[in-house]
Amino acid sequence: MSQTTPRPSLPLTGRLTLAWLRCYTAGLSMPTRDDRRDEVTGDLWDQTIDVGSGPSASRAIARRMLLGVPADLSWRTEQARRHRRAARERVAMIELTTTRRRIVATSLVIGVLQVALIGVLLAVAFFTWSFFENSVAGQTLTLIAFLGVLLGLWGVVSLIRTRRVGSGSLAFAALLMSVPFYWSPLMTALSIGFGTVHLLAFVLVRDDAAASTEAGATAL
Repeated sequence: MSQTTPRPSLPLTGRLTLAWLRCYTAGLSMPTRDDRRDEVTGDLWDQTIDVGSGPSASRAIARRMLLGVPADLSWRTEQARRHRRAARERVAMIELTTTRRRIVATSLVIGVLQVALIGVLLAVAFFTWSFFENSVAGQTLTLIAFLGVLLGLWGVVSLIRTRRVGSGSLAFAALLMSVPFYWSPLMTALSIGFGTVHLLAFVLVRDDAAASTEAGATAL
């Protein structure tokens, strides 16, 4: 269509078509609504220019509008379905993100308690000499306990930056924590509980870098 071609006035049926267009696109998101309105309006003007604005044009526009009502309603239903699905996905993503953050926070708190507990027990053992016997078994248990503390500290620090590495380290540290105190049911239960929380964080929480890479790939 040439830019210098003047637009004829729309017949009554054309104005009714535009009113119906505004009606069934009301309430939609602005991009979806505007794209649909621009598309239909452009087609309507093209048709008016092609056939004129006489009675034949009015009948053609009226016929097109009436025959297109089912398709318009079907299109509107599909857009509403997509909108509801997108809203549900946004809510689910928000809930999942909140759950992940809570799990990471819980894992971090438990990790600090875990390191503090094993550190206190090692200090008590050091002053009572209960672990530092002149035997291979005693020295091995002591080494395992120190490894548990070091791995726990590494896990706490790593959890702040790389969640999966941190939670995995804390889970393994919880396992090491139970070995020197194998004789204590309480320590075994604590170790299992701590390790379960860390493993849950390890499974549910992805690395920030991996999440960013996936989001970038999806956007492309």
